[in-house]
Amino acid sequence: MPRWITDTFPDDEVTVLLRLDDAEYPVWPGFREDGQWRSADATTICGPVRGWMHLEDAANHLDSK
Repeated sequence: MPRWITDTFPDDEVTVLLRLDDAEYPVWPGFREDGQWRSADATTICGPVRGWMHLEDAANHLDSK
């Protein structure tokens, strides 16, 4: 089972799945650029990012169900 990564960052500009501290959008695609988290549309994410996961890992988990 894939797990949220909390102790490292993905490579810059690699789109990943983010776990956010947001009741409306708790999971969202995004990436890091110049030390900032950004949503998939390049908007800066202001709230905390609780973890991240490679999209392939999340998709593989869903395919195995």
